Amino acid sequence: MKPLRYYKQLFLAMGLLGTLPTYALAQDTWSPGELNWDYSGSRVERSLNGDSLVIELTVSPSVKLRGQEMVYIFPRYVSADGKESVELDPFCISGKKRYKVIKRRKALHNQKAGQPSSGDVYSIDGLKEAPLTFKSSFPFERWMADGHVAVEERIYGCAECGTDVHGGTAIVGNIPLFGERNYTYDFIVPEKVEIKSYRDSLDCRVSFPVAHHELQKGFGDNRQELVKLAKFISENLTIKGAELREVNIRGYASPEGKFDYNLNSAA
Repeated sequence: MKPLRYYKQLFLAMGLLGTLPTYALAQDTWSPGELNWDYSGSRVERSLNGDSLVIELTVSPSVKLRGQEMVYIFPRYVSADGKESVELDPFCISGKKRYKVIKRRKALHNQKAGQPSSGDVYSIDGLKEAPLTFKSSFPFERWMADGHVAVEERIYGCAECGTDVHGGTAIVGNIPLFGERNYTYDFIVPEKVEIKSYRDSLDCRVSFPVAHHELQKGFGDNRQELVKLAKFISENLTIKGAELREVNIRGYASPEGKFDYNLNSAA
């Protein structure tokens, strides 16, 4: 009997050793660019005022999730060069049987912190009618314009041991840096300034030859009178901020003319 017991123990030990490499290999499996879940309904956009980045992540199953399995999804928004990123809230989707176990465990306060099912958990049954949608918002920064949503999917088995990991890009941002708002200029109303105005007058007597209407500088005292007029105007324009707005000239025709003639000649 002893040899038989010895062989049974030996075979059992060899069988356990044979499963260890398989488990280790499965736990380290990484499939970049291959996502098991469908994120095609997701959207990345900039808010109307341009201050926020709004991410709407939509998840629906594209592969079968067994009753005892669950997938833990870690989304984040990453810059094009991979140097900048913001984390979105992770979530867990569970098979029907595993979901009941998790629900009972949480009801009994038996859930340990750090376990894959310690966060938000959703049943795969709920995704049959409509996909899950998660909305996140972050203050907009320049690097977010050409960023993308990167997703890591960690699949766990019945004992909540890791069996597979997938990662890839769910959606690309392609957000314009400049929109209509960036080209809108503020309308600035100048401060009202009180304007003062005043009138001044000068009597300038010029003479015209008989039966002539042309102003001749060399006739009579016209030259001196015109110099006096020019000086009068220039002195008024030397006042700081002053400008000549209006000039009114009143002239009187020859007293020898008749009334109608003088009226038409006067300005």
